[in-house]
Amino acid sequence: ETNINPLTTKMVELANKNVQKLTSLVNDLLDFTKLEKGQLVLRKSIFTLSDLLNSCCETMRIDGFIVKIDGDINIKVSADYLKIEQVVTNLLNNCIKYASQTKEIIIHCERTPDSVKVSVEDFGPGIPKEKLSHLFAIYYRADNKGQQYSGLGLGLYICSRIIADHDGRIGVESELGKGTSFWFTIPC
Repeated sequence: ETNINPLTTKMVELANKNVQKLTSLVNDLLDFTKLEKGQLVLRKSIFTLSDLLNSCCETMRIDGFIVKIDGDINIKVSADYLKIEQVVTNLLNNCIKYASQTKEIIIHCERTPDSVKVSVEDFGPGIPKEKLSHLFAIYYRADNKGQQYSGLGLGLYICSRIIADHDGRIGVESELGKGTSFWFTIPC
């Protein structure tokens, strides 16, 4: 039986989180470069949304967040699994980053006549109306009361381009003090 020093465990966890942040930044830069050069390639396959959503939520649940998935989650879509997973993960990470005190996130899926709509909702502080129209702009970061957050302001921009390349739409609704819901649609 090996005794591991609690300080060592904490330092390893911190190092892992920092590596994840750095990896995320590098991936954003690489994706941004591909987007700007028109080199983002979609590798579409048919999959069930529930498989993708459950995969995205595993880590969040381990970190103590309550992530509920509801609606028509058994819809099959033809899309680039990894790119849509990237979009959902980015939206979930934004919930954790900007609304971490709430610990509850709801992912809702619904079929529309020609597409599927996926929304990721938190119950955090919300986003002021004057910032909503800028959220998907390149390098834009909606700071909250001067707090510093990691990131380059590329995540939502990249998400919007991925969804556009899937012939879908992306948007946000928010109410101060009640939370934010990011959503996207893709054809099904």
